[in-house]
Amino acid sequence: MDAYVHLRNVFRDGWLERLVSDDFRRSVRGDDPAFHIREVARESRAPDPLSKLLHVELMTYLPNDILMKVDRASMRVALEVRAPFLARPVVELAFGLPDRYRMRGLTGKRLLRAAVSDLLPPSVLGRPKKGFGIPVAAWLNQSLRSLAQDVLAPATLREGGLFRPETVERLQREHAHGVADHRKPLWTLLVFELWRQYHLGRAAAEPRSASAVPT
Repeated sequence: MDAYVHLRNVFRDGWLERLVSDDFRRSVRGDDPAFHIREVARESRAPDPLSKLLHVELMTYLPNDILMKVDRASMRVALEVRAPFLARPVVELAFGLPDRYRMRGLTGKRLLRAAVSDLLPPSVLGRPKKGFGIPVAAWLNQSLRSLAQDVLAPATLREGGLFRPETVERLQREHAHGVADHRKPLWTLLVFELWRQYHLGRAAAEPRSASAVPT
């Protein structure tokens, strides 16, 4: 479970420890940011480690991330989306399968691939998984650069009291210069700060560069 939590963690390699201010750290001392994931894992009655991970994904990452994004994107264009693989009988069948029908080595969806092997060409059956990523890394260096610099400005962060401005500046500098790809932590910080500044107070409810957000 520790490996799974690390995989889902946006702030890896000790960045979170360097990012959070001393005052904020003291106020949440002892809190586990992955508490909900670990709680679901503890309460799971799945009989084996793979089933437990699948249960955790079903109860956390799927509804709180993937399905939420699909719902928002589809509703934006008035499109009603259905997920047939999440029908209760299909889910119950999947959870009742032995591991050997789920994976072979690192290749997943073994039973599904076998079921449609006579319908799809090998180039489709064997190709790697491809997500629906958005070009956040490029946005942060181009169309969202001024917005990010405004929202994550040192003075604003010091006023908020949650994050160390020097750490955020380093993340932005390394990302802008191509030293490292910090799109995930920077995007997380940007979205969180936009929410915090709007709902918890700032002299201007909207940043000066809000018009730069892609639509």
